[in-house]
Amino acid sequence: MLTYRIFVYHSQGKFLTSFGRILLIVWLAILISSSLQAQIDSGERIVFASDVGGNLEVCSIRPDGTGLANLTNHPAVDLDPCLSYDGSKIVFESGRDGNPEIYMMNADGTGQIRLTYNSSDDFDPSFSPDGSKIVFTTNRDGDYEIYLMDADGANQKNLTQTASEDRVPSFAPDGSRIVFASNRDGVTRVYLMDLNSLVAQRLTDGIYYDYYPSFSPFGNRILFTSYRDWNTDIYSMSPEGDQAVNLTSNPANDQYPACYSPDSTRIAFTSDRDGDWEIYVMNADGSNQIRLTTNAGWDRQPSWGPLRPLPVTYEGTLADIDNLLKAKLIDSEGLARSLKMKIELGMKAFERGNENVSRNLLEALAREVDSLAGHHIFGMAVFLLEQDIERLLKRLD
Repeated sequence: MLTYRIFVYHSQGKFLTSFGRILLIVWLAILISSSLQAQIDSGERIVFASDVGGNLEVCSIRPDGTGLANLTNHPAVDLDPCLSYDGSKIVFESGRDGNPEIYMMNADGTGQIRLTYNSSDDFDPSFSPDGSKIVFTTNRDGDYEIYLMDADGANQKNLTQTASEDRVPSFAPDGSRIVFASNRDGVTRVYLMDLNSLVAQRLTDGIYYDYYPSFSPFGNRILFTSYRDWNTDIYSMSPEGDQAVNLTSNPANDQYPACYSPDSTRIAFTSDRDGDWEIYVMNADGSNQIRLTTNAGWDRQPSWGPLRPLPVTYEGTLADIDNLLKAKLIDSEGLARSLKMKIELGMKAFERGNENVSRNLLEALAREVDSLAGHHIFGMAVFLLEQDIERLLKRLD
């Protein structure tokens, strides 16, 4: 009997990913989630730095360009905002106490508190997926290093400890790794660090200036800014550092930390193509680039959320999962939405030969198709399942 281990993220646009034997779930999603596309908004916001009030503030706007709000409302410089994955907190940099320090506030701008107390500069903060940790850049050791601390500012630790400049860190969705930019090999490139071993792997090469990396919510792509085409543009690459694609391809400057939407279908970025720095949104493939902000001044550094809270793990058969759904312990809409996001990833992985798809597994899936017909979520997909299994079995011949 097949069993499935799923990581569940509940409700309101937050998603679920599935691991182990995910191929069945990938196929199932094609039908069951298509009707949910209109439900993606669910309170999403893009926070960014803006001088709309006369000095740099952390502001918030809806993805459709409405609802602009000044969140910090402070005479000092406030910038580098990052939303927590659940959308409840914002961490940011402020010079309100004399030098750049890390602060945190609620998503509505209330409860602003200082987290770092250092005579040097602390900036570029980013939350861990579960909201318990923050990575940031500091020059307190004489050069720029990546530090990790608890979300309350405690237990600050140097992660990089090099003589080079290590900056702009961001967590991977699994919370076990960070990406950052470093010139430790002579040119600023993107690196990936495992937080257990603290071993850093270089992802980009060449003579280019690669900067501002950030993961997609599903961990399958990394956005970064690069000068590799002799112009600053937003690029996307795989977590292994290959398959780099120029998404913006504009003669203007497209840069600063770009970020994916919670469902990974869109990207927010900064550009000066219309004469000043503004926030733009485009599809994940770079198409349909639209200006979001219209401030005559400086709008940069977008962060889009909420993404998701810490997952809860469930393991068992489809019947077990069905019982959890009926007991409302798993959000069926969140399940369907997230499964759709896995389709492209799973099928592309299969096409590349990276999935360990065996004839035995496919035949086992075929035997289980009949049992899916009565499932209150999966029943519609039985016919599609049969077609996909037959097609993939033929490809294994």
